[in-house]
Amino acid sequence: MVQEKAKRQIVIVDDEHRTSGLIVALRARLEKEGWEPVVLAPKETPLHEAYESATLDAIGSDPDHEPAPVDAVILDMWLGTELFGGLSILKAIRQINAFMPVLVLSKHQEINREFVVEQVFKLARVDHVDKLASVTEVLLKLRNLVGYSPADRLTIADLLMVDCAKRRILRREKGEWTELKGFEGHRFDVFRELASAHLRNQEELVSAERLMQNYYPDGGMASLRSQISKMRDDLADVSPVTISQHERLGYRLVPLHK
Repeated sequence: MVQEKAKRQIVIVDDEHRTSGLIVALRARLEKEGWEPVVLAPKETPLHEAYESATLDAIGSDPDHEPAPVDAVILDMWLGTELFGGLSILKAIRQINAFMPVLVLSKHQEINREFVVEQVFKLARVDHVDKLASVTEVLLKLRNLVGYSPADRLTIADLLMVDCAKRRILRREKGEWTELKGFEGHRFDVFRELASAHLRNQEELVSAERLMQNYYPDGGMASLRSQISKMRDDLADVSPVTISQHERLGYRLVPLHK
């Protein structure tokens, strides 16, 4: 049974979260998609420093604790009176997590907006959207960054299904879907990322460094390799795909030739 604590989160960093129609509507859409929106509302001053501290706490900056179940951060560039307060938070996020998806919000009329956009696109797994955009546009950009939504069912060759809502992997056998055992916890998260990449582009690699940092930071690469090896064993003879490693750069799903 999937427990509530396993629900994936989207952290929202915007001091106008109570008055912004976009943020209010986005929270409802995120919940509908299966995410838990976590809206930060620190009381301390200076405001941008308080938001930076709260953001790092939310995404799990403490190496002694389990990584937080955060899929992405939605970050307003202008916090309080600090025009580039969000940019300093973005840089702080990258110092502790090089792969956390971040969707940056800014207003079309903001001063030096082009500078902000240029800075954003220098970083990996970061995108930008105008705060005047529709909720649907924001959600599409977010889904592209993260690679999935918790409500998705990812199907491979009509024989294997990743059920993101119930956090399980199913295989079709004699016309019936049955659950594959051994894909609980972060092993499910790793396979979900591999499946999502496979469906986008079968040549796409999922960074080994990112998988390790997001799911096995304590055990490091040795732990990730061990888990991948066990997953290969569990996929053998029951799956149309297996997991291939490419020169320590990353992993991808490849057809299993029998």
